[in-house]
Amino acid sequence: MKSGCGRWGISRERVFFIIAMLLLYAALYYAMDRLCFEIRKDELHFWPTSVRFSERLIPSLDLLRSYTELSTPLPFLAFGLLEHLFHAGIWAGRLLNLLLSLVVVCIVGMPHSRSFLRPIAAALGLFLFPYYVGVSVHLYTDIIATFFILLAVDRYLAGKHWISALCSVCAIASRQYMVAFPASIALYELSRRRPPGMTPRAEWVAPLAASLSLIGWIIVFGGLAPPAAVQGQTLTSAAALRLFPAHALYFLSTVGAYFVLLEAVLFPLDARLAFRVSKRYGVIGVVLAGLFLIFPPLQNVSYSIPTMGLLDKAARTVLSDPPRMVLFYLLALAACFRFARHGLGAAFVYCNAAVMLKAVVGWDKYALPLVAVLWYLKARGILEPSGSGSLQAPGVPFSGRGDNLGTPC
Repeated sequence: MKSGCGRWGISRERVFFIIAMLLLYAALYYAMDRLCFEIRKDELHFWPTSVRFSERLIPSLDLLRSYTELSTPLPFLAFGLLEHLFHAGIWAGRLLNLLLSLVVVCIVGMPHSRSFLRPIAAALGLFLFPYYVGVSVHLYTDIIATFFILLAVDRYLAGKHWISALCSVCAIASRQYMVAFPASIALYELSRRRPPGMTPRAEWVAPLAASLSLIGWIIVFGGLAPPAAVQGQTLTSAAALRLFPAHALYFLSTVGAYFVLLEAVLFPLDARLAFRVSKRYGVIGVVLAGLFLIFPPLQNVSYSIPTMGLLDKAARTVLSDPPRMVLFYLLALAACFRFARHGLGAAFVYCNAAVMLKAVVGWDKYALPLVAVLWYLKARGILEPSGSGSLQAPGVPFSGRGDNLGTPC
């Protein structure tokens, strides 16, 4: 039974959760030397880029075309603005990431009137993603992109479609591959409608418009990334035109490892219900096996660093290439089986995998925004095994009773 707390009617469970998260993040802050540790890893080039953006409040077109990072510039604008205003060095940008990370965890894990343990278990699943804490305490761009896309999904489910689109635009301005999320929503909404209902409606027009914002950045850059960044990387111009099926397959493996397996541990009953025997599973297994045989994710295809992240590194320590490919196949197969049914969750998974076809680098960390969104849907009862991600009409409060809730608008 939920009881109110104070005149705002905030449940005690929510108050306790917020206090627990504040204490946890305070402990993390002090454990990381109050975010005053030496600059390291990708911060070695992220911070100088942020300093360049701190020189003026509104960046010039020349700066937008000449900065040497492959991702869109909103995080560097934010870090640069903090430096311009407060001159606090890299500490301020790290603190911004830590605070946004706290907000993301609260969005995913906040208990609600229909469930207390489910959101907390989902938040734990997010914490167990091996890169989450690391990108939360460093000057990286991932948390800002994840924050905006999670907010976009939250507003979409609340029926605030144009606010959701604005959040998606900010997410794409943080990392180009965030375009997968509004594109997923648009495709999902269109798939729920019959031709007579294809008249323009905010449910699919707003996310489609947000997706098209990527074209603006392509015009600014003259490509998918600033030319100075492309020239400064160990990437050939031909690589920018290629597709990388191996990276998409590895991405599905990371979804299997960091969401599907963890979901089976944290929600064992749901896992048993989700994997029902179906003829489509056999087709999926055969098609996926063929793709792994033709495009095995042995290593990064056109990048100087061969390993593709912690999952790949861990597998390499105990497995040779053939059994490592079998492991990745089984993990990808688990992800495909889990999201074999039509639904919002499946749309997110497969659109993100499709975008990874253009990723010149295969890396576990690219799954972070998707994993955060999936845990958020799980916490809200929208990834129940009855439908793997379908939901009632956006704007109608979710019932927490499963996935097949209502009919298309």
